[in-house]
Amino acid sequence: MSRPLSPDARAKALAAARELVFERGIEAFTVAGVAARSGVAKTTIYRHWPDAHSLLIDSLHEVIEELPTPNTGSLHDDLLAFFERVLPVILEPGMRSLVIGLMQAAMGDPEVAAIHDRMLQERQNPVRTILQLAIGRGELPADLDISLAIDFLEGPLFRRVLVDNEKVDPPDLEQLIRWAVAGLTLGTG
Repeated sequence: MSRPLSPDARAKALAAARELVFERGIEAFTVAGVAARSGVAKTTIYRHWPDAHSLLIDSLHEVIEELPTPNTGSLHDDLLAFFERVLPVILEPGMRSLVIGLMQAAMGDPEVAAIHDRMLQERQNPVRTILQLAIGRGELPADLDISLAIDFLEGPLFRRVLVDNEKVDPPDLEQLIRWAVAGLTLGTG
């Protein structure tokens, strides 16, 4: 008769897996690394997950965070509040390499692609709601292409952080949001 699976060992392995993904990236992820970091034996890890890929997938699911949607009554203030909340997460050590590694891995792995898509949706859902609320208040045109508007809003921020590996200081964020709101409201009455 086999021993029951330990929820404690599973939790320790998942925590260690998340840490390793942040520190070393997806491409350097191994069960041996998770075992060394967590103190959970490789044999125990393999009782919970059939292979390293399954453990990686579960640990990536744990990284996805549901983000709150601000509703201040102002497009500018909602966007500023949202991106003030998101930017520190994106600027966390390891997040840049995680996101880039996730994008690369998603190209050849449908399970990672699904996680990548879910991460994008979780990040974009609040922005979509902010834009819909602004349309409802008359701050934005009713025929606004919301998907294109999200690209317009996120593009400069994520380019600076992910491509250029630069921080976005509060004054820079404020300026980018002012420009974005001005651009989005062009043509409204």
